[in-house]
Amino acid sequence: MTFPPKRIFYFITDIDIGGAEKMLFELVQRIDRSKFIPDVGCLKGEGIVGKKLEALGIKVRYFHIEKLWHIYKLSNIVSFLRQERFDILHSYLFHANIIGRVCGRIAGIPIIISSIRVCEKKKQYHLWMDRITSWMVNLEICVSKEVKNFTIEKANISEHKLKIVENGIPDSFLDAVTSYRNKKAHSLVVGTVARLSEQKGIKYLLHAAKRIIEQFPSITVIIAGSGPLSSQLKELSTKLNISRNVKFIGFRNDIPELLSVIDIFVLPSLWEGMPNVVLEAMAAGKPVIATDTGGSKDLIDSNINGVLVEPGNSEALAEAILKLLGDPAQRQRLGESAREKVKERFPIDKMVSKTEQVYTQFLNL
Repeated sequence: MTFPPKRIFYFITDIDIGGAEKMLFELVQRIDRSKFIPDVGCLKGEGIVGKKLEALGIKVRYFHIEKLWHIYKLSNIVSFLRQERFDILHSYLFHANIIGRVCGRIAGIPIIISSIRVCEKKKQYHLWMDRITSWMVNLEICVSKEVKNFTIEKANISEHKLKIVENGIPDSFLDAVTSYRNKKAHSLVVGTVARLSEQKGIKYLLHAAKRIIEQFPSITVIIAGSGPLSSQLKELSTKLNISRNVKFIGFRNDIPELLSVIDIFVLPSLWEGMPNVVLEAMAAGKPVIATDTGGSKDLIDSNINGVLVEPGNSEALAEAILKLLGDPAQRQRLGESAREKVKERFPIDKMVSKTEQVYTQFLNL
């Protein structure tokens, strides 16, 4: 007996470029249309990923709830959900998770799934809100083992309500990286791609850079990304007298080409979920130095396919970078091992398949 395709409403806080947004895009465009019909909703306004989805013919609805006083618009979400009668609501990111489960329950959506993508160590109210509304969800998908363990311990969510579905890397990204691989700057380059926020710990990279530049005066440190600490970090670079070597290049959408010119990729986060950019750097065959936190521990086997260092320790970060700068053979070995791990363990189809299995389990298909 065959069943008509089930309707899934993907609900996300915003739909610009980010790890969650990328995975949502890959899932929606790849999901089995004979079984599932995807629609997408964004709590806020338009974004780059939303436009890419619309170009593929995916319906994207924007609710424009961006301020606290916009709460009166929540009734629009409830009305929409009641009218459309979705079989599953699957949400991403904190605000969409909480609002999605509340509005979804009011609207009578039978299956509600949330995605937990970070070990939230700063905003404790996120954990509290997750805990008191967890009864509204059928399942919370965690992006890594560390995120699952953190959610059990800190948010006190029952293990039976949690399932791990890791990120994946599409073949198109691997192909793009390969096509750019021969483009290389003349000097050594250390680089990162990150939102310029407290979470990403960029100030520790800048302090490490001061020591690195003393030993490698011609080195370039590339910092790609934007965020609330942009001006503050640029001022710190000037204060440390390293601005000649440190290049803040802002938001970029040419990550494969950017990674092709980087010799060592660094992510000095203070807390994480499963950083998609680390997966991308590993897929590009780059040696990655990341902090020993969140899902980075699931991605990197230290000194086998990357290096892990203590979060918030600029001295340890500098030591690790200097060691790799002085050892080209080790850089190559770590990068090759990283690329092989991503190809074998983190293909995008695996993420899609595991997510579809979650849906079919609850739908009893």
